[in-house]
Amino acid sequence: MTERIFKYRYPRRRPVRHVLKQLIRLTFVAISSKVEVVGRENLPQKGPLLVVANHFSYVDPVAMIGVLPYPIEFLGGFRFVDPPKTLTWMVNLYGYYQVR
Repeated sequence: MTERIFKYRYPRRRPVRHVLKQLIRLTFVAISSKVEVVGRENLPQKGPLLVVANHFSYVDPVAMIGVLPYPIEFLGGFRFVDPPKTLTWMVNLYGYYQVR
C-alpha cells in the first residue's frame, strides 16, 4: 500500500498567523470589546478539532482567530460578495482553502 502524500502542510504560515492573532487581540483591547466564550471548558486540550461556524459578519472569523487557542485552517467561498477592502488583503495574508 502506498503512503498518501498531502499537498498541504499543517499548520501553515505560522509566523504570519501568529502576528495576525496578536494584532487581532490588541485590536479587541483597543476598541474595548468584550468577547465572551461560553463553553470553553468543553474544548479539547489536544488532538484534532473541527470548528464549524455559520457567521453573520465578516468580523466573525476574525473573532474566532482571536479567541480560539488553536491554529485554525479556514474553508471558505471562492468569492466574497461586497467585502470590505481590509478583509480582502487579510484573507489572502492569512490564507484559506477556497471551496466552490
